[in-house]
Amino acid sequence: MQKIIVAIQDEATRNIYSQVLKDAHFEVIPCNSGKRVIDLATYSTPDLIIVDENLADFGGIEVLKVLKSNPKTRKVPVIVYSYLGKEETKTAAINLEAKDFFVGMVTSPGEIVSRVKIHLGFQKVYYISPSFETLKVVKEMKKDMGYSENLQCPKCGTQMMISLMRDLSKGYDYFKISFVCPSCGYTE
Repeated sequence: MQKIIVAIQDEATRNIYSQVLKDAHFEVIPCNSGKRVIDLATYSTPDLIIVDENLADFGGIEVLKVLKSNPKTRKVPVIVYSYLGKEETKTAAINLEAKDFFVGMVTSPGEIVSRVKIHLGFQKVYYISPSFETLKVVKEMKKDMGYSENLQCPKCGTQMMISLMRDLSKGYDYFKISFVCPSCGYTE
């Protein structure tokens, strides 16, 4: 599961974005401190960071400067969140190699999930129902991934589907696989 730091000053907004990202099967670390973002990024190496331009201790641009100057965190994609979307803040973020910039007032939580997936190299999700011919291969895949070979959802008993997400960061022929229940959304 990919790890995302969500550092937004306003607690309600932070909770909304954290929840929609969790619902999209990301591990989310919420915080409201620029110093905490820098510490977390340095020691836990997240896959992506969303940082508010107006954190109480360090603004998002200052956090971005520190992250981009550290060899350990330089390549972590950063999206800068802005409440107002001032042009000079957007320009500063892009000049510091932020992957994206969005204005909270005009960007829906669903769009944020889409942008995060784009920046993490996912293009589209393919759902495949295991057939009789592929049953042996699917069970072997589950076993190799460390899961039970059972194809039934442990929560509701429905047959699970295979979810393939193209990983564009590695090329067009690479996919990330998971098993998803079409009824209750349980994922392995």
